[in-house]
Amino acid sequence: ETKNCHLKSPHFPTKLKEQQDHLEESQWRFSDQTVRGRIREVEKAQSIAELKQIIANLEFQNQQLVKSLEENNQLMNLEDTMSSLRQQTNNFQLPTPDCTPIVEYKLFFPYK
Repeated sequence: ETKNCHLKSPHFPTKLKEQQDHLEESQWRFSDQTVRGRIREVEKAQSIAELKQIIANLEFQNQQLVKSLEENNQLMNLEDTMSSLRQQTNNFQLPTPDCTPIVEYKLFFPYK
């Protein structure tokens, strides 16, 4: 009987209601925290996906820039070659009928 004594107490219904309210509030908090945690996880996953997309776009742009730079270097090399050939062409003179063999020799072998 002493074990059930607290059940007969006039405060028992109030205490029981308080405990039930506390339990419901704890369950609600836990549920709310769980939902918020899931929302945060989804937001993080979305952010990661967006960042991966940005990285992929930047890698593609980088590849395009590298390709463009290589093409630019090839173009500059071609321009240098053309300039060198122009200079050689400008320095080169065809012999005229009036040229003597010595002059022709100097035109075709200028370094000797």
